[in-house]
Amino acid sequence: MEILGAYILHYSVLQVRLVAFCRSEIGMKKLRRAISIPFMLVGLVFALLAGLFYLIDNLIIGEGEQ
Repeated sequence: MEILGAYILHYSVLQVRLVAFCRSEIGMKKLRRAISIPFMLVGLVFALLAGLFYLIDNLIIGEGEQ
């Protein structure tokens, strides 16, 4: 679980850097939209999956250890 969380965190940081670069360095609105919107959607899916894995890890698996 920790490895998956680390990959998701690394992807989120990479996504933020890419979107920030597209917004600051490239002035074309079409390119900015074409790159940032799919990355935001994929990042949202990864964030939801990370939250789901966190809940599963703490609520279901964590109760078995007690």
